[in-house]
Amino acid sequence: MATLKEQRIDAIASARKIASRASEEGRDLTPTEAQEFDALLGKADDLAAKMEQSEQAKARRTALGRLDATDDTGFRQIDVLTAEAKGGFVNAMRTKTAYATKVGQTEFKAAIPSGGTLPTAGALASPSSPGTGVWALRNLLFPQDAEGPTVRYYRMGTATAAVVAEGAQKPDSGATVTPVDTSLIKIASVTRLTNELVDDAPALVDAITREVVMGTLRKENAEIVTALSGASGVMAATGTLATALDVLAAAIGSTEALNGVTPSAVLVNPGNLATIRQAKASTGGSYFIDPLGSGPTTIHGVPVISTAAVAAGTALLVSAGAGVFYTRSEIKVDLGLSGTDFEFNTMTLRVEERVLPAVVRPALITKVTLT
Repeated sequence: MATLKEQRIDAIASARKIASRASEEGRDLTPTEAQEFDALLGKADDLAAKMEQSEQAKARRTALGRLDATDDTGFRQIDVLTAEAKGGFVNAMRTKTAYATKVGQTEFKAAIPSGGTLPTAGALASPSSPGTGVWALRNLLFPQDAEGPTVRYYRMGTATAAVVAEGAQKPDSGATVTPVDTSLIKIASVTRLTNELVDDAPALVDAITREVVMGTLRKENAEIVTALSGASGVMAATGTLATALDVLAAAIGSTEALNGVTPSAVLVNPGNLATIRQAKASTGGSYFIDPLGSGPTTIHGVPVISTAAVAAGTALLVSAGAGVFYTRSEIKVDLGLSGTDFEFNTMTLRVEERVLPAVVRPALITKVTLT
């Protein structure tokens, strides 16, 4: 049966045929043709309205699903596989047939807390069970499709200006644009599943697939942190871990003075964040941060992301516009037979993606070293 879209396309094509025939013959539409023409246009309008209603209903179902997936901390849990995909993998295992699906931007965006803010450190800000969760750091970067195996992007330097007298020579802005050609990276892994596992605990197929995808995201986050901290021109700040709050305050002030914007996030190693949580005032010995609260959600007003992708002794201040996340292929999850799988009653699960994190405005990043 033709879809609503196909029916609408057919109706418009038929109406055009009637109009074109009359035009070629150099005449107006006959009463019968005019009636048929109007009926076809009316049908196209009705089908367009039904299509819009269908999309609205679909959007409502999606919104309801996200609300159902919200935990008691107010964070939506990322569901890396749709119900259809979960059933497809189980069926593929039982029938020994290949199956594939993708995990796209929509699923990653679902990991962002309600209201579009960043996740809070100390609360459940993960897309899976506590201890294994990952918040996709790609959400801090501008998304861009990659058109081939290599990407050319341009790294921009900071410009300055000066007050000059009328008719005087104008100073050079100092702005530099450096072209960078880089190959995409592939992140991948395989996992072998047994038929017995599907027969005895089919729900584990989804859990295993989820964990393998999370492993891909962990490696992706590590590559993003490497790009952010290692790019030429990144700002630097140093200090001791014991005075991390003061060091970060100074670094935030420096980046605001240079760029005119407050950083979007501060990425902190969980162990270092634990030390910051324990910081106490020297006078009364009171905690700076409420130990019974869920925070710190921010440090000096900058949202905190606690991530093991950042090495101990390092924090990263990242402002909007600092980088671009190029994607050639989103995370793909494939299930099929490989090698001796058929002989051993197993199937191989493969997860892979081709991406590239790129820093285009290094001055919007500050690498803070805490000793």
